[in-house]
Amino acid sequence: LLTFGERAAGEIRERLEKRLGRRPAIFRPLFIGTLHAYFASLLRSRGEAVSVPVDFEILDDPLSLLQRLRISRRELLAGLKEKEPSAVSFVRHFGLFPAVRHAADLLGKKIGPGSPYSGILNRSGTAYLDWKRGQKRLDFDDLDLAPAAMEIKHNEIVLNDQFSRTLYAYNWPNYIYPNWMSQIVN
Repeated sequence: LLTFGERAAGEIRERLEKRLGRRPAIFRPLFIGTLHAYFASLLRSRGEAVSVPVDFEILDDPLSLLQRLRISRRELLAGLKEKEPSAVSFVRHFGLFPAVRHAADLLGKKIGPGSPYSGILNRSGTAYLDWKRGQKRLDFDDLDLAPAAMEIKHNEIVLNDQFSRTLYAYNWPNYIYPNWMSQIVN
């Protein structure tokens, strides 16, 4: 069962355990958590198939932002020192500190060659990706998108030879009746 928030996943798990008890036969094959947690567990078990180290760490949003700011500042200052036109015009347009923040927000986004700032933004983005790869870290943006090798269907998610059966619940029932998940678990 995939949710958008950790609190919702905890509530679902709590309701199920309250109603059904802690039976390993029921809960072992069942994943209850967020989309991010599901993709992280899938990448931990099969990440090498899509060039992700299985022993990666996840950067939370504040640490990710801090690192993006550090890298953006470093790359903008290096670009200014080298008199790189895109860095000079970017800082001239925004000012140094706002430019660092804008660059950090744009890291990881594809900047087209038509943008006057594409050089410095792509340079900063590449530096951030290299840093993450070297540190074996992923941020939530990496977990937002399913890996390209992953196929998502209406009733299953497939990554190479691993199949995960899915159930999309748009609303959580207020009352859970006995054996309500037996079709899925069995």
